[in-house]
Amino acid sequence: MHAENPACGDTSDAGTRLEPRTAVIVAVLIAATLLPRLALFPVNENLHGDAVARTELARKWAADPHWIRSFADGAYQFGPLHLYTVGAALWVWPDREDAGRAVSLLFGVLSVIPLYFLTRRLLGWKAGLTAGLAFAAWGIHVQLSTTASSDSLALFLVLCVLHYYAKAREDGRLAHLFKAAVFLNLACATRYEAWLLLPLLSALLLFGDRD
Repeated sequence: MHAENPACGDTSDAGTRLEPRTAVIVAVLIAATLLPRLALFPVNENLHGDAVARTELARKWAADPHWIRSFADGAYQFGPLHLYTVGAALWVWPDREDAGRAVSLLFGVLSVIPLYFLTRRLLGWKAGLTAGLAFAAWGIHVQLSTTASSDSLALFLVLCVLHYYAKAREDGRLAHLFKAAVFLNLACATRYEAWLLLPLLSALLLFGDRD
C-alpha cells in the first residue's frame, strides 16, 4: 500500500478553490459586455441590414397586436418573434428607432451568460472567462447589439440552445433537452438559419448516444 501524498491528493481541490465565484465572473462579463455597447449606443444608427424594415413592421404590429400566421400577416420574410419583442418594447419605449436597438442591446449583453456556461462546461472556467471577454470586444457583435436587427436576439437564443443541449448530453436529463427544444423553437421563430440546427442536433442526439 502506498502512502497518500497530500500534495498530490489535493491538486484538484486546490484547482477548484482557485475558481472565482460564478456570480462574480458573470457580473464581470456582463459589465465588460455592456460598457462598449453602451458607449456606442448613443451614436450608432439603424443603417445595418434590415433594421429599418424590422422596426417599421414592429411599429405596425404594436399599433395592432395580433398573432402572425403567414407571410402576408405582417412579418413578410422575417421571423415573427423579433417583431413581437420590438413591438412590445415600443409600448414602453416611445422612440420607435431606439426601441428596437434597446432590445438588441439587452439580448446582446445577456448572450455572454449562456456563452460562458457553455464554454465552462466544455473547456473549464478559464476558457469560459476568456471566451466571454473576447465576445465582449467582438466588433461585429458590438455593432449588432446597437441596431434593431434580429441577430442579437437570435444569437442569444442559439447560445441558450447549445448550453442546454450540452447540459442534457452531459447529465442525461430530459428536462434540459426540453429547455433546449424550447429555445430552439424560439430561435427558429426569429431567424430561418436556426432551422438548420433541427436536423443537426437531432442527428447528433440520435447517433451520438445509446440512450
